[in-house]
Formats: sequence, C-alpha cells, structure tokens
Amino acid sequence: MAGLDGIRNHRIEPPEPIDKDLSPPGARRTASRRRPAPAG
Repeated sequence: MAGLDGIRNHRIEPPEPIDKDLSPPGARRTASRRRPAPAG
C-alpha cells in the first residue's frame, strides 16, 4: 500500500503549481490569502 500512498502524494503535489499557472500572476494568489478557498 506504500506504493499507492506515494502516488497519491505525487498527485497532490502538482495541483499546487498547476493552480498558480491557471490563476493570473498574483491576482488569485492575493484573494486566496485574504480568504482561503473552502474547497478548490
């Protein structure tokens, strides 16, 4: 089961940088800091 855990961790890591790419340069980042998104 350790293998699945590793894959899950790897899959959760990319979403962070991907979200930044989808959002504008410092536009959504500021909003996120002001109000942490509830669920994506």
